[in-house]
Amino acid sequence: MAAQTSMKNGDFVSAVAGFRNFATVHSDDPLAHWARFNEAQALLAAGQPNQAREILEALAQEEKALASYPEILYWLGRVQQAADDNVAAARSFERYAAQSPALKAEALLAAGDAYENANQTDKAIASYTQALAAAPNLRTTLRVREKWASAAIAANDPLQASEQYRAILEQAKSPAYRAEIYFSLGQAQLLLDQPDVAWQSFRQAIQEDRSSWYAYQALIALVKAEQSVDMRLRGEVDLYAGAYQPAIDALTEFLNTHPDDHPDEIHALIARAYEGMKDYESSAQAWQTALQAHPSDAIRNQAWMGLGRSYWRRSLYDQAREAYLSAAELVDDPDTAASALWWAATLAGNDSEKWRLAADDFGRLARNYPSSEYAAQAGFRAGLIYYRLGDYDAARQIWTVHAAAGQDVWHGAAHFWLGKLLRRQGKEADALAHWQKTAQRWDESFFYGVRAREMLRQAGLAAPDRPIPAESGGLAQARRWTARLAKQETTVFEQTPRAFGRISELHRVGEDNIARQEVIALRQKWKDDPVRLLQLSLFARDLGFYDVSIRAAARLLALSKQSALAAPRMIQTLIYPRYYDDLITSYAQMYDVDPALFFALIRQESMFWAKAGSSAGAMGLGQIIPDTAQGAASQLRLEGFSVMDLLRPQVNVMLSAYIFGQEIERGHGSVFWALAAYNAGPGNAAYWREMAEDDDDLFAELISIKETQHYVRTITVQANAYRRLYPRLRR
Repeated sequence: MAAQTSMKNGDFVSAVAGFRNFATVHSDDPLAHWARFNEAQALLAAGQPNQAREILEALAQEEKALASYPEILYWLGRVQQAADDNVAAARSFERYAAQSPALKAEALLAAGDAYENANQTDKAIASYTQALAAAPNLRTTLRVREKWASAAIAANDPLQASEQYRAILEQAKSPAYRAEIYFSLGQAQLLLDQPDVAWQSFRQAIQEDRSSWYAYQALIALVKAEQSVDMRLRGEVDLYAGAYQPAIDALTEFLNTHPDDHPDEIHALIARAYEGMKDYESSAQAWQTALQAHPSDAIRNQAWMGLGRSYWRRSLYDQAREAYLSAAELVDDPDTAASALWWAATLAGNDSEKWRLAADDFGRLARNYPSSEYAAQAGFRAGLIYYRLGDYDAARQIWTVHAAAGQDVWHGAAHFWLGKLLRRQGKEADALAHWQKTAQRWDESFFYGVRAREMLRQAGLAAPDRPIPAESGGLAQARRWTARLAKQETTVFEQTPRAFGRISELHRVGEDNIARQEVIALRQKWKDDPVRLLQLSLFARDLGFYDVSIRAAARLLALSKQSALAAPRMIQTLIYPRYYDDLITSYAQMYDVDPALFFALIRQESMFWAKAGSSAGAMGLGQIIPDTAQGAASQLRLEGFSVMDLLRPQVNVMLSAYIFGQEIERGHGSVFWALAAYNAGPGNAAYWREMAEDDDDLFAELISIKETQHYVRTITVQANAYRRLYPRLRR
C-alpha cells in the first residue's frame, strides 16, 4: 500500500492522506480500523499529537478495533503521557497490560512511570511491583528495579531504593553497570545518613570499573567529603574521565610520596595524560622519563611507541622515525617491533627523499615479522615505493615473490599491480593477460579481483565471473543450504523462536528501541547457530531492523566459510539488500549517481538503519553531518529543513545523493575521489589526488586514513555485488 511506503520513507503527510482515504473509502471493511490506527501513528510522526489522540480515543471505545488491535491502548497511553495527562495514560497502559501477557511487564512499567509523573508515588511503586512479577527476562527485571528505586528516592524512601539497588547487584554482571549501581546505592545511603557505608559503595564503584563515568562521579563524591583516596587510583580514574590536569597532579603527588613504587608505570600514565591534553612536548618528556626508570617490558614497549607518537604529533618527523627504529631494535615484543617498523617506514614514505629507506623498512618488516598483521601490506608497500621511484625491476621482483606468497588482499594487491607495471611499461597486451590471471585467482569478493575485472571490461574483454544464482531457489533453497550447514533437517525451520512473539508485540506498540535491543541480543546469543541466524535475519528484515538482518546473514555466511558468491541467492540478497529501493534509485538518477554505488554507500554508512547515528554526530541513512546537511538543504532550497529531518529516509537519501553527486563532479567522475571525499572530506581527497597524479589505483593506495581506505575498497566491492545480483542497477 502506498501509504505504508510513504510512512516508511518518512513522508508522513502523504501517509496521513493515504490512510485517511483508505478508511473513508472502505469504511465497512475490517481494515478500516487498521487504516485509522495507522493514520494516528502517521499524525504522531508528523507532529500532530492532538489529532492522533482523537483517533486513538475513538478507537479505544470500539470493541472490534480493540479486539483486532489491542496495542491501540498502549499508543493512546503514550500520547496521553506526552500531553501530561498522566493518570489517564496510566489507566490506558493498565488496560493494555490486562490484554497482553507478553508485554504485561512493559505496560505496567509504563503505567508506573505515568503515575510517578503524576506524583502518585504509591501507585507508581505498586505498578512497578506488578511489573517485576511479570518481567520476562533479566533486562526487564533490572529496568523495573531501577525505576522502582528512582520512585522510592522521589518519595523520600532511600531505604526501599537501597534494597532495589542491592537486588540489582545480585544479578548484574557488567562492570560498567555495576559501577553505576554502586554509585546510586552510595547516594541512597547518604540520604539514609549512613556516610561510612556510602563511602564503601563509592569505593566499590571505582573498583568495579575505574574507566566508568560513574567511577569518576564516585571519586568526586569521595574527594568532596575529604575521604582518603589512593593517589594512583585517583589519577587513573581522572585519566579515564578526561580530567587530565587533575590526573597529572594526583600521579605526581603519588610519585613524590612513593618514588620506588613502579615509577615507570606512573610516568607512563602521566605521559598519556599529557597526550590527552595535546601537550606533546611534555608527553615526550614523560615517556623519556619512563624509559629511564628501569621499566618493565610492557612499559618499555609503550614508552618507545609513545615517544615516537609524541614527536610525530609535533611534526618532528626525524625524531619520531628514530624513536620507532629504536623501538624496533630494543623492544622484546614482536608485535610492537613490527608496529614500530611500520610507522618508521610510513614516516619515511611521506618524504620522497627517503622513499628507499621506507622500502627497506617495509621489506625488513615483511621478512622479520611474517606473522605480523602488517607483514602482508608491508611487502606490497615496498614494491609500490619502487614502482613510484621508477625502479620497475625492483618492484617486479618484490611483487612477484609477494603475489605467490599467499591469498589475502595484499597478495592480491601485488598481483594486480604487476599488471599496472606492465601497462606502465607499454605492454598493454601482457597487462590484460596478467589481469585475466588476477581475476581467476581473486574473485569478486576481493577489491583487487573487482579492479582486475574492471580493467578487462574497460578493454572490451570478458572477465571470469561466477554465474548469478537463479531466482527460483528462494527461501526453500536458503533453508536447505542452512540446514546442511547446521547438519539438521529442514523441518527445524517449522519451529518459530518464542522470543519473536514478544519482540513483534514490542514493535507493534512502538517500543522499537527495546525491540531492537532484544533482536541484537538474540543475534549475539545465536552467533554460532546457522538455523537461528537465518530465521533472525528474515525476522529482523520484516520488522525493519535492516542492519541487524544484514549482520545476521553475514554471520551465517561467515559460519559457512564460503565466499558470498557461493551462497544461495537469497542469502546474498539478505547481505546486499535493496531497501528504500524507490528512494535510492530515483535520487541516484536525479543526481547522476551510479545506483549500485549509491546502494553500497548507504549500506556501508548505516546498513539501511534510518535512525543510525555516530559519535561524530552523523545522522541517518547516509550518515550526514548536520552542518553539511544544512549547507546542502540551503543549496537545494528546502524550506523548513531541520536537523531532525535527517532521520526521515526521504530527506536523508535526497541530501546524500546530492552531496555524493557533487563530490563525483568535483572529482571529475572519479569514484574513488568521491568516496574518499564523502568519508574524509574534499581537502584530504585533494591531497591524495595530488600525490597520485590522476591514477585512481594509486590514489586508493595512498589514502593515509585507514578507515577511509577501507571505506573506498569495501564500497567498491559492495557496489560490484549489487551490480552482479541486480542487473538492472548496471549503468
